[in-house]
Amino acid sequence: MSLGSNQTSPRLSLPLIAAGQAQKHITHNEALIMLDALVHLSVIESDQTAPPSNPALADRYLIAPDATGIWANFTGQIASWNGAAWDYLAPRNGWQLWDQAAQQLLVFDGVSWQSLKLRQADQFGVSATPDAVNKFVVSSPASLLNHDGAGHQLKINKASAVETASLLFQTAYSGRAEMGLAGDDDFHIKTSADGTNWHDVLLAKRTTGEISFPNGLLDSATGLRPMMLLPAVVKDIWRSDMDAPAMPRFYTVASVSGNEVTLTTHEVEQFYNVNMRDASMIRIWNMSKTPVQAAWVNWNLSSNQFRVFDAASVASWSAGDQLRLGDPNPTGSNALQFAALDISNYLFNHFGKVFPQRGLKFALASQGIGGRASLTCSGNGAVGTAFSVSSASDGGRLSGFVDIFTTVQSPISNSNLLFVREDLPGGTALAATRLLRLSGIWV
Repeated sequence: MSLGSNQTSPRLSLPLIAAGQAQKHITHNEALIMLDALVHLSVIESDQTAPPSNPALADRYLIAPDATGIWANFTGQIASWNGAAWDYLAPRNGWQLWDQAAQQLLVFDGVSWQSLKLRQADQFGVSATPDAVNKFVVSSPASLLNHDGAGHQLKINKASAVETASLLFQTAYSGRAEMGLAGDDDFHIKTSADGTNWHDVLLAKRTTGEISFPNGLLDSATGLRPMMLLPAVVKDIWRSDMDAPAMPRFYTVASVSGNEVTLTTHEVEQFYNVNMRDASMIRIWNMSKTPVQAAWVNWNLSSNQFRVFDAASVASWSAGDQLRLGDPNPTGSNALQFAALDISNYLFNHFGKVFPQRGLKFALASQGIGGRASLTCSGNGAVGTAFSVSSASDGGRLSGFVDIFTTVQSPISNSNLLFVREDLPGGTALAATRLLRLSGIWV
C-alpha cells in the first residue's frame, strides 16, 4: 500500500495528511481502509498458511507461522484483500481479533497470538477468587450443568488407583461427607464429624459390584443394629474323639520349649483335635502358678504335645506344673467354669477379617460309652445361658442345632469368645465324640 505520506499515527500506523499535500483524499482514503480492516477485527481463519484462490473484498486472515508463498514473510500479520491485492497489517501488543472458524478470541502479546478461550485459562472465578489448588471457583446459589444433545456427564479423573477422585461435601470448609474413589478404585460413601476422622458408610467393590456396609445398618425405629446371618463354611470349632472325664480336666507338664508344651500323658486329643486347626483356639490354665496363668492352644503337634499362641504366656512354665481345661472360678461372668474358645482364625480364613461376631449358628453332637455324655455351650458361661445336647441313656449319639449369642471380648483378638463344657450326667460313663460344628455367623 502506498501511503502518500511519510508520516503515520503512533499506534495503528495510519497515514497522516501532510501540510500542503496534494491529493489529500488518497491518504485519507488509505487511512479509512486500514481502519475498516482493523476496527472490530475479525478474521475468517487464524491458521491460514496460503492465500485462498478466490477471496472476496475485505476478506481477512491471520497468517499462520508456517505460511508459504507470498505470505511466507508475513507470519502473524493480518492479510486483508482490497480487491486487487493483499494488504498486510502488522499487529501490536494488545491487539484483539475474533477467529470465525474456531469461534475464539485471540490477543497479541507482543510476540504471538494467544487464545482467550476459558478452557485455556490458568484460573477462573465466578463471583469468587480462585487459587493454586481451587483453580475454578463459583460462588452462586446454584449451578446448572445442562445437556448438549441427549445427556450430560460430569467426569472426575485421577492419575492412579491410590489417588482420590470424589465429591466432598463440607460445612465451613470442613469435610462432612464424601463419595467416590477415595484411595482405591472401589466406590466409597464416607462421613466425618470433624473432617479428619472418616467412617465408611457404603463400599461397592469394583470387581464384583457387591455392596458392604462396613459400620453396619441401624433400624430407623429403634436405632439398633439389626442382626444379619452370614452363611459360613461348615467347620468343627470344637471336637474330641478321645475318651475323657468331665470338665474340668487336668494334665501335667513334662517340658516346655518356646511355644511348645509337652505333657506327661498322650491326651492332647481331649482338648485340641486336628479338625480345629486354623479355626479355633482353646484356653488352658496353669494352676501351679500364683496367680494362675492362661495360655491359648492353637495347634496339636502330637498326641502329647501342643503349641500355644504366644510363647511369652508359657515362658515360666516348667515340668510338673498342673494344667486345667475349664476356666477356674471366677473368670468374669463364667461362673460355670466353661473352657473358652477363640475363633479368630476361622473368621480371618473365611471372611478375611476378624470382628466381634454377635452370635454363632452350629450343630452340637455328643456320644458316650456305657452311659450319657453331654456337651454344653454358652455365650459367656453365666448361669442360665447354657445350651446342652446329651447322648442317649446308653451313650448313643444325639445332635442338636442352636444359635448362641456371644458377648465376651477375646483377650487375644477382636472376636468374641464361645464357652464350652463336657459333662457326664450319669457320673460313670466315658465321653467319646463331642463336637461343635459351625455353619453361620451372626453380625
